Amino acid sequence: MTKCDLGQYELISFDIFDTLVFRTLPKPEDVFAKSYRLVKNELQLPYDDEEFVALRKHAESLARQQSLSSETMLKNIYDCLPFTIDVREKLLLAELQVESQVCFVPEESRALLISALKSAANVVFISDMYLTATQIRNYIFKNDKQLSAIPIYVSCEHSASKFSRKLFAIVREAYSVDFNRWLHMGDNDTSDIQSAASFGIQTRYYNSQLDTSLINALESRDYGYVGEWQYTRKLSITKNLTRNSVSFELACFTWGPILFGFIDWVIDKTIQAGLGCILCLMREGETFYPLLKRRLSQRNITSINLEKLYASRKSTFWASIDLTQADWKRELVASLIKVQGYKIRNFYNDFNLVSDSVYEQFGHIDFKEADSTYLASSSLFDLVIKKINDNQKQIAKFIQGENTRFKCYYKKHITTPLSDCVIVDLGYGGTAQHQIEKTLKEKSGLNLLFYSTERINRFFSETQYLSFVGIHNQQWANSYTLARSPECIEALLLGNVGTTLGYTEDGEPILGKGVVQNQSIVAEFLSGLLAFFDVHYEYSNQAIPLEQIQIILARFINYPTYCEADLYSKIYHEDNFGADGVYPIISQDQVDKVKKMGVDAAYLKFKQNLNWYKSQLFWPQALMMFISKSFLHSHSLLKSSSNQNLIEELVAKVEQSNWQFFAIYGAGDIGEQFIKALEAQNVKPIIERIVDRRASVSGDYQLNGYCVTNIENALKQGSRQFVITSFAFKNEIALSITKTAKDMNINNIDLISI
Repeated sequence: MTKCDLGQYELISFDIFDTLVFRTLPKPEDVFAKSYRLVKNELQLPYDDEEFVALRKHAESLARQQSLSSETMLKNIYDCLPFTIDVREKLLLAELQVESQVCFVPEESRALLISALKSAANVVFISDMYLTATQIRNYIFKNDKQLSAIPIYVSCEHSASKFSRKLFAIVREAYSVDFNRWLHMGDNDTSDIQSAASFGIQTRYYNSQLDTSLINALESRDYGYVGEWQYTRKLSITKNLTRNSVSFELACFTWGPILFGFIDWVIDKTIQAGLGCILCLMREGETFYPLLKRRLSQRNITSINLEKLYASRKSTFWASIDLTQADWKRELVASLIKVQGYKIRNFYNDFNLVSDSVYEQFGHIDFKEADSTYLASSSLFDLVIKKINDNQKQIAKFIQGENTRFKCYYKKHITTPLSDCVIVDLGYGGTAQHQIEKTLKEKSGLNLLFYSTERINRFFSETQYLSFVGIHNQQWANSYTLARSPECIEALLLGNVGTTLGYTEDGEPILGKGVVQNQSIVAEFLSGLLAFFDVHYEYSNQAIPLEQIQIILARFINYPTYCEADLYSKIYHEDNFGADGVYPIISQDQVDKVKKMGVDAAYLKFKQNLNWYKSQLFWPQALMMFISKSFLHSHSLLKSSSNQNLIEELVAKVEQSNWQFFAIYGAGDIGEQFIKALEAQNVKPIIERIVDRRASVSGDYQLNGYCVTNIENALKQGSRQFVITSFAFKNEIALSITKTAKDMNINNIDLISI
């Protein structure tokens, strides 16, 4: 947002946490554990870190229940802990000290704030928070006089929240500003955006398109904890929200950390081997090269040279055929049979063979199927062998030419002997590296792959590889699922560079056409990767452990969000060996195929056979998510729940309703599980509030960001559609709702229950 944009407003308000201020911790509650560790030896309390975090969270819940407005201060929270005054005070001070240590304001956020101060008559902070304005100034803004001077409105001091809209009303009364001349910026869709917009306040949603909270939940629940460094994932997105690009955000949040770890691994392996040159195999080198360049600079390493190596399976295939071997023709045929999608017409075209009846009739047949295809009494395979023998000199001349041209290219553009080089590639089978070694008759110093399977063992006696993700670290079978669906990343790494088809006589690479449909998407993706590298280096620079990278990778492949899956309906893929044309990774044909058999049946077949419809359904998990926004996540977030089937049924009923808003009746465990399921599955109807009988005794309070109230208040506030989340007492609750509504002369009540 520019200064000119801000100048049209009389009042600009900012949310504080996760909009302006960020923590160097993955979750807000991590502050509790960190603060407890500061004083637990001194206080000698009998709790471990996790137990104290649970106590601290329970104390906050009690404090909110005791407050008429559900808003509470940090002191009130600690007063609910079962400790002496002295212990409570030391714990409270420790939490404030930790907040001071871990909170920071990124330069981009501060620059926007300063621009607002110069452009608008008034700038304020508005936050739903248990820290007082004085605590925020003294601990969060302690070294920033400009920020400390800005008025702060916090819910705990005004007994009013943004969520309830009352805090906005208090600010309006203080400044007497027209709502349409007021701009509010925040990261919470309900409290910051919907609540403000209900007054007519202009809003800017300061959050990502990716549901990063859902992604974190899927990672932690299904796979494990991703370390403290991971706040840099969200921060790298937030620093660049004006880009408004899912591809950029996917790179920042998911592939940035994965490739940061991989690039560091490549550099470390190169140093350990004492090698001085890294060759980035194209086309993935279009991404690996700038990432390596950036990381070498960040690590201040100047002893490693970096080059792009324009070579592919296709461009090195013919060059690697060893004509000095007596059985070179058999090797040629054996190699062609292994090439996926290589057809009889490709064979004719590659060797400039004259078209004949075999070409006309069988040009469309895959080479590997030639042995089972017949013309009269001869198999197509026999006819091809005869064709090779009849044109032996012409074919040998072509192969020799390819060999000479590749060597000319290498000598002209790569100044380092192959034995002193590291070749880096995305991976799987390592075919291109093997063919390069055969062509140059020289071993590379190292062949490094991002991932591989047992397929690399085809060349076990000739070419050796090291893999970042491979059969040696098969947690969650990431290398196999990547090999099954390489389309989930390949297209994003290729840039807009076409595959290397061959080389000119003077050693220049001949490139095919790039996939123009992907141009803007892959450019944004690379920008996102570099943004993560820069942010992680600036704010953390911790090494990212492989086991945590495996968690991020496993979640992405197996449980993509709808937003991620939708991106892949816009991405096209081209096979490295120069297959005909390009194809969308998620197409309407694939959607129709899965819908016809049913998503449940399709998922079962896929789970039974990883390679099910491999050549037709390129990334089944994303395809199923694209078809049904709730499908995969219902297999994930709810699988640990003993009430899984009932909750799934309830979610399905809400999805099928035409409701826009509804209230939940039941603030117990099942109610919380139901809310998590709704959030995980991105169900459209909006939760207005939660109803629970306990609110009749304790008064209204907050639960997971929602106001919990009694049925009378809910009806007075306009709730007319209710989802009952108590399975044991659903009939009694339904009767209570309808009777109360009737007593209040309200008739249009709708209920959903199991």
